Formats: sequence, C-alpha cells, structure tokens
Amino acid sequence: MALTRLGTKAVENSLTNIVDQGTEGTRVATGTTGQRGTTAGQLRYNSTLGRFEGTTNGSQFVGFATPPTIISISPSILDSAGGETVVITGTNFVAGATTVTLNGQSPSTTTINSTTQITITGTPALSAQTYTDGLSVNASGATATFTFSTSGVPAFTSSAGSLGSFAEGTSVGTLDAGTDIGTSHTVSSGSLPSGVSINSATGAITGTLPSNTNIATFPEGGNGDIISNFTITAIDAESQTSSRAFSITNKQGDPLLGLTYYVFSNAGSPTTNEATNAGTITNNNSSIITSQTSFKKFGTNALYWSGDGNSSHLDIAVPASQSFQNSGSNYMCFEGWGYLETNRGNQTWGSGSYYGNQGFIGVDDTYMAVAIDSTGRVGFYQYNSSNTPVNNGQFPTTGNISTGTWFHFIFQFENNQLRYWKDGTYIGSLNRVANSNQTPNSYRIGGTRGLQSGTHWRGYFDELRLTITGNPNEARISGSSSYTVPTSGVRLFST
Repeated sequence: MALTRLGTKAVENSLTNIVDQGTEGTRVATGTTGQRGTTAGQLRYNSTLGRFEGTTNGSQFVGFATPPTIISISPSILDSAGGETVVITGTNFVAGATTVTLNGQSPSTTTINSTTQITITGTPALSAQTYTDGLSVNASGATATFTFSTSGVPAFTSSAGSLGSFAEGTSVGTLDAGTDIGTSHTVSSGSLPSGVSINSATGAITGTLPSNTNIATFPEGGNGDIISNFTITAIDAESQTSSRAFSITNKQGDPLLGLTYYVFSNAGSPTTNEATNAGTITNNNSSIITSQTSFKKFGTNALYWSGDGNSSHLDIAVPASQSFQNSGSNYMCFEGWGYLETNRGNQTWGSGSYYGNQGFIGVDDTYMAVAIDSTGRVGFYQYNSSNTPVNNGQFPTTGNISTGTWFHFIFQFENNQLRYWKDGTYIGSLNRVANSNQTPNSYRIGGTRGLQSGTHWRGYFDELRLTITGNPNEARISGSSSYTVPTSGVRLFST
C-alpha cells in the first residue's frame, strides 16, 4: 500500500493497522544515540548500540535486545563456600547493559569481556548442592539462565604445618580423613619420611620411622633432625582439588649408644648406663646423691648432691680398655649441666693442694680429678706413670664456676690434653701426662676424694653423659670452635 501525503487542515487523520504486504518489512528511523529525538512514542534503530529501541516520554529509551544465551561456565561446579572466579561463555552479552546474579545474589565484580564472554569474581556462598534460581544473565532487559551444582572443595582436618616430631623407630598416624576430605589423596610435592605412607582413600598418614642409625651427630638443640616437607593434594568426586603443605620431623637420637657408659636424663634413678659392655654404676651414698623433681634443667628429674659427709659420688665401672691410663680413653668425654649451690672449702690451686674443693669427675680417690677451687676456678691434676701426683694447672678464669646458675660443660680428655668448654665456648686445654698403671677401671662423678669431706659437689647435675672411645672419629667434639648449647634433654631412644 502506498502512503499519500494528507494535506487537509483541521482534519484528524489516523493510520491504523498498517500492513506490509511486501518483502522489505516496515521501516523505522535509524540513527545514532546522539540523534535520538525528544518526542514521545518514537520507535527507532540505534546504530551506536546495535539495537531497536523505543521511548514513551522522549527521554528514556528502552532497548529491544536480542536475548543472551549461556553455553557453559568454568569451573562447571562451583565451590559452595563462594569466593571463586567464574568465566561465563555465551552470546549477545552487551557491555554496559548486562548484569549477573547467582541465585539472586550478585558477585563481587562483573566484567563483560566481549559479546561472548563474561568474568565474575567473588561468587556468593551457597551450601545447597544446586542453586534454586541458577545463574542469570540479563542483557539489556533480556535474560538467560543456567542451572549448575555446587560442592565444597576437599577439606583437611589437620592444619597446615608440622604434623609432629617423632623419635626413630616410632609409629605415626597424623593426618586423618574428615568431612568431604576427598575421594583420593596424593603426595603432590616433596616426600614422606622413609617407612611412612599415605592411604589414598582416607588421607591417613601411617607407618614406622626407621630405627636410629645416627653414629656421629649429637642433636641437642634440634641439630641433625630430619624434617620431611611435603604437600598433600585431595581430589573429590567433582574433580575439585585442595592442597595443604605439611611436615614431619624425625628426631635424631644420640649416636648409637655402644660408647655411652653413663647417662642421666629425666630418669628416676641416678644409676643408668647404655654401653653394651658397661660395668656397674654405684651410688656410694644414696642419702646424699638423690634424684629429685623440685629443681632441674629439663624434663622432670635432676641429680642432687647434698655434699654432706664422705663418699658422696657415683662410681662408673668401665672395661679395662677404657680406663684412664689406657689408650681406649683417649677421647673420653664428660658433659652435662651443673648448678653449684655453695662453693665449700678453702683450697686454692697452686697453693700446694692438688685436689681442689668440689669435683666434676675423677678416678677413684687419687688418680685423677677435675675440680674447682675456692674462687670457682677449674683445675686438673692426675697421677703420672711414676705414681706421683702432678698439678696439671688451671683453666683460664673465663671458665670459672659461679654459684646459683645453671651452666653447660664439656670436658674431653684427648691423648695428651684435657680440653674444656663452658656454655658453648671453648675455654682452653691442659696437659695430660702418662698415667699410673695402677689406675682403677672406673670414673667418679661428683667428688674428687671419697675420703675427704669438702671435695664433693654441692648442688645439681642434669643431662649427664660419659662417652669413652679411643677413636678420634668418634670423639664427642673436636677442635676449639664453639658448640650449640643444648635446648632439650639428652635423647635416649630405645633403638
């Protein structure tokens, strides 16, 4: 039908039910956003926005959008805890005119990447397995929806970090399965300790650590501990993953104890030995030398010498090859923590007395002694091969012993000298001479002369250890460098 201009004035003209019987369609005005008119009732095609639009008031234009579509989302199963980033793939997304909601809730941000892709971040937390209203994308007034499932990512019942510190030869069971922990578990990086494995289905870590094979390292203060770091990745039925980093510490015990002839560490009795060929240990006065819990360095017990009377010392019997006059004792070492309550006696080194006041360690009543004098200075004497007492001298005053404080000491007898460390610092050495061939096969702790009052320790000893070897490779310490002062007790593992 052709339209003719109607020119008659003052006549109301109206056109209703215009029907297009041709193939070109009904034409409307085309123009940019800037060419919009201000007359109500306009119907036009906006070439700027690529849409048909209309207005009822000449100022607000509503677009007749092509409906969007949602083809897929990634990830396809969302975490019910929320907070995820999701990429939506589809069609007909309109920049500046598209909103996204998940079950009616908006994500933190919505970015229209293109007409076919949207990225949202910070999805809302919804614990239901399926979103009731699903995912909704509204583009210029037209809406597309998409239904999907949610699932929690695998969860761990154990916090990240250390799962424990274990001695050699002990069993572990540290990481247990929990709610939605996953259907399979793997060690995705690092490695488990030797002898330990993970149950793929439950995530439980179990096994037995290897027996102690330490032959050289004294691990006080954590030195020498074997720490295994690893990451466990759990995968659930929806192929979601979660990873957590853990560690297990395999505590190093003391070196194999065949050379340890006396040790005291948190024990109830002062008579303990570990060497396979050790002799007897005798507490010469159990009323003077006691194990008590009221005052100690580590753990629960320490040894206390009241210092009253005579014979207040421990005698440690050893094989003849390890006696003080034989080469098997060339690397004998006595170490531990000491606490001197009172410095009794008035003997001073170099004043004609060889014994000192209170002793660390000696041999029987006469043959050797390491003791302090009235000033707390540490000295050393011994009998020589002619069975004559020799004052071997005193250590520098930096090694002096004060009352009322714990201190750590190491005395190591080498083939021609006695070396002394205190609180991690090397103090010095004194000469060791050829020994009397009458020297007994024993060492005395806490007294220099068992028959003389005032030469017995008055205070505490804790974490004591006496090791004896003639092999320099098995020496407790070497050189003159500092050492790490122990921060824990002597580690006596059953293996």
